[in-house]
Amino acid sequence: MADSLQITCDASVVGDDGKMYLHESMFSGLFDLPNNHAEIVARIHPAKRKLFDALIAGELVETETKDQTGATVRIPVDNDIMVHVNQRYGGVRRFAYSTIIAKHARTYGEVQARGFDSNCEPVIRQMPDRSFRIIFNTMPPRGHALGAAFNMDHFGASMTKLTESKMTWDDRDVFHLPSATEAEIRAILQFLLSYGKA
Repeated sequence: MADSLQITCDASVVGDDGKMYLHESMFSGLFDLPNNHAEIVARIHPAKRKLFDALIAGELVETETKDQTGATVRIPVDNDIMVHVNQRYGGVRRFAYSTIIAKHARTYGEVQARGFDSNCEPVIRQMPDRSFRIIFNTMPPRGHALGAAFNMDHFGASMTKLTESKMTWDDRDVFHLPSATEAEIRAILQFLLSYGKA
């Protein structure tokens, strides 16, 4: 399984013990993330969750990096991920992914937006309250047709105009939609498929 895992996260650090430590950061202006771990789980892209779940299950995952001499070496990835979330009135709280997922693991109804990011397609995820999250693995996307010319500001401004209900760009890689019709979801999927390809 390790060969099919893609290591993507917001930061990685090699510790003195020779292991790579993964860090995932989240921000929300809409949700109190330190006290809403279910929302934290809902914002994790499926490709990241696949990696994170494999790690906490004890799977040995290795990655290549450069040592001090510049030589390529393989090192193990630590078996937990530190999740950093903003507090409403300033500051950051940190949680081990293993403790969050142990209490809040669940699956969601979701559809993949094929044709946007060849590395990891975004998903539109429906929540139990019938709101939606549009979740990207990375933003800007690593495998979009525009490559380095991808303009996040233009993309975000265009995305938030697609629906009648107010879509909010709540984090770098998460859009929140309080409700949507089937036609609006189709319009979002079409937009993601065609963005930058005219």
